[in-house]
Amino acid sequence: MSSQRELLQKVATGQISIDEAESVLKNVSDERQVHVKVTPKGAIGFYGLRRMPIVLYQQELEKILNHCNSEDFKQFLSKNDAQLSKK
Repeated sequence: MSSQRELLQKVATGQISIDEAESVLKNVSDERQVHVKVTPKGAIGFYGLRRMPIVLYQQELEKILNHCNSEDFKQFLSKNDAQLSKK
């Protein structure tokens, strides 16, 4: 479904049931878009990943990104892949 309007039209014409429409809407809401903005205190806010935003200051984010690009971290991920949860 490309839009809520199309979904409503299909429900109205009987092409899909209300239960099917609810299922489609649930799947769409589960795939929230991530967006980033600068907070009033000058931090970086990541919205749409969790219920509450993840807020980091520039220096914190730079440290995390540098760490994520290191070989040690890549080895850590591959070594612990079976134990890590994936959503």
